Amino acid sequence: NLWTLFKDFRNKRINVGEKLAGQAFDIVGASNAILIYSQSKRVIDCLLNLDPTRQREITLLIAECRPKSPSQFQDALSTVQFLRDTQYKIDLIPDAAIAHLISKGQIDLVLMGAHQVLKNSSGDFTHFVNTCGSEMVVKIATAHGVPTKVIFESDKIVSYRDAKVFDRISYDEEE
Repeated sequence: NLWTLFKDFRNKRINVGEKLAGQAFDIVGASNAILIYSQSKRVIDCLLNLDPTRQREITLLIAECRPKSPSQFQDALSTVQFLRDTQYKIDLIPDAAIAHLISKGQIDLVLMGAHQVLKNSSGDFTHFVNTCGSEMVVKIATAHGVPTKVIFESDKIVSYRDAKVFDRISYDEEE
């Protein structure tokens, strides 16, 4: 029945979050200045589960993510709400500052989630679908040797042949 399907889905999502908690230190590594671009439940799960002692050493630079937000900094402020009880130093930054901060070495890791992750026939991940502006951030980070890590759950992986073009995603549907 529908209720059982809902409970199974909810439990699967909880289990993914718990598994991610065990990987938080490996994901963040030695990074001390992390750019968060676009609110993501899985990125937030990762950050929430990092040891508070390690959290105190990290500055999170949370981007405005303006193409997604109907009003200025709405996406960033929503992300901050989830992280308000942590030990991170949190700075909100306009999207226009991202390239400058990366080029000056003031960001040493980019974290973002994904709506869909595409793999080729060899099983290699080659593309992902996320909020408008994500490609720009990845290209800038790559050009300056800053790693980008995309955190996602396995049910978001599709092969090219199964990939769908998304209908417009509203702000309320974003994670």
